[in-house]
Amino acid sequence: MVYLFQEPQGSADAFEALQVALAEWGPGLCFEDPVPYVDWNTWEEAPSAAEAELMCYGCPLLVECGEYGRLSDRTHGVWGGRVWFEGKEIEDV
Repeated sequence: MVYLFQEPQGSADAFEALQVALAEWGPGLCFEDPVPYVDWNTWEEAPSAAEAELMCYGCPLLVECGEYGRLSDRTHGVWGGRVWFEGKEIEDV
C-alpha cells in the first residue's frame, strides 16, 4: 500500500522561501541546538508562547520559518517563535 501525503496549499511555496532564506542567511538558531525546539511530545513539556518567542528572538529565518510552520503539516514544535501542538498554534501553554 502506498500512502500519499499532501501538504496544505502554500506549504511548498513557504518551504521554498525557507530554503532561499537558509541559503542567504545560513542556519537558524535551532540548528545549533534543535532539542528545545522539537524534543517534547506533550502539552506539559511544550515551551510557553513567551519562551518560544525568546528562543527564536534574533533569528534571521524567523519570518520564513514561522510561515512554513503555519502552512505545513508539522504536528508539534517551535516554528518562527510560535509553539505548535497537535497541529494548532498554542498561544499560552
